[in-house]
Amino acid sequence: MPLGRLKNQKNASRGHSSAGQYLKKILPYANILQEVSYKDLMKLAYKKSRTAPELQNIFLMNSSSHMRADWVIPDLDLVIEINGEQHFEAVRFGGISQDEAEHRLLAQSFLDKKKKLCVKEIGWKLFEYRVLHNQEFLYADFKKSLNGFLHSKNRMIEKNDEKK
Repeated sequence: MPLGRLKNQKNASRGHSSAGQYLKKILPYANILQEVSYKDLMKLAYKKSRTAPELQNIFLMNSSSHMRADWVIPDLDLVIEINGEQHFEAVRFGGISQDEAEHRLLAQSFLDKKKKLCVKEIGWKLFEYRVLHNQEFLYADFKKSLNGFLHSKNRMIEKNDEKK
């Protein structure tokens, strides 16, 4: 998908769909991009900073096109990931075997680590929000968590600027 504004995804989970709607409410004037490949994210970061990224890991750059960020907000240098329970435990979706669920958990953990490394490499912020299968996605909690995250990151940036 080319980079573009927020749009509804047919295959999105309820948590992802809810988060997208909430992001539009929380940040009504922001350019919110959905389902951006990490390869495109790196290109976007390069265009924005006008400096070549110092990517230490060539494998990461070459393998990042199949990884997707749930949402990207370029004006805030922010990547948002909504992580369901399959990111933290072996879940037997669709009646798969326990062995297959455990295999998928290991693969998901590996991808999640690569995503964190990509975001760190480009110097952006990563906000991960955890939604369990049996929980409703709560707007108030998401907004509070995101605002707290942004506030703490801005304070860290201000402190680093003061040291320079």
